[in-house]
Amino acid sequence: MKLLSQTIKDLEKLSGQLPERIGSDRLDTLNQLAHWIARQPTTHPANVMIICTHNSRRSHLGQIWLQAAAWHCNLAHVQTWSGGTEGTAFYPSAVDALRSQGVDIIASDDSANPIYRVQLQTAHSPFETMSTRYSHPKNPQHGFAAVMVCEEANEACPV
Repeated sequence: MKLLSQTIKDLEKLSGQLPERIGSDRLDTLNQLAHWIARQPTTHPANVMIICTHNSRRSHLGQIWLQAAAWHCNLAHVQTWSGGTEGTAFYPSAVDALRSQGVDIIASDDSANPIYRVQLQTAHSPFETMSTRYSHPKNPQHGFAAVMVCEEANEACPV
């Protein structure tokens, strides 16, 4: 997890360059999410669901990196989730990319769509993720922020 901590510190150093590296529309969206999180009481979970069409790559990466960033910023009440307009499977190269950055991620079995246990910091309990539809019972059903990470999901998701 030392590598993960270093990666987060490196990203934190780059955060000052965000206005030049991403468009103003995307920066506005990130600011809206940050303000929403800031308005949530710390006594209750601030649930954020990252949604993409197949819930196989971008949504999982978004979920796990957002959780790592939240904990790094001492926002223990932030809980992240991922979902898709359909569930498929967490793509192996995305899992490998997380491992290459120091994320401790283990599949529960060899099934086509296993549950993954993710450990980001020893100070926090591991959490589970798997490819599901956004409305799956394991995901929050109300009172959450939804972040669409692809246009197809944005058009197809009624949330």
